Amino acid sequence: MTMTPSDRSNEESADAMATALHANERGTVLRTGGPAGPTVVALAAEPDRDGARRRLRSVRRIDSVDFVVGSSGTRAEVRGKRNRLPFTGPVSIAVALGLAELGVRARVVNGGR
Repeated sequence: MTMTPSDRSNEESADAMATALHANERGTVLRTGGPAGPTVVALAAEPDRDGARRRLRSVRRIDSVDFVVGSSGTRAEVRGKRNRLPFTGPVSIAVALGLAELGVRARVVNGGR
């Protein structure tokens, strides 16, 4: 995992909407534009569209997928509604990329750890 132009190790908010998703045989690159400037996050995973479709069918609504980038690595979380209650839960990076490809709003969030 790489994050540029800096590691964003300070406490500034690095939340940014993913604006481009590019996958190739080596992995996937997320490009974002946020309050701290443009950011590029390289992930060693390819989008799992089948897993993403299964995830979409298993809940009432998915509002967003967050790629949380920290010093311990990158993890992904989904936010949405299950029945009538809001939920946040972990999901694999590959499924999160698949959800982003299918049109779910994706954000890159500074995990700070």
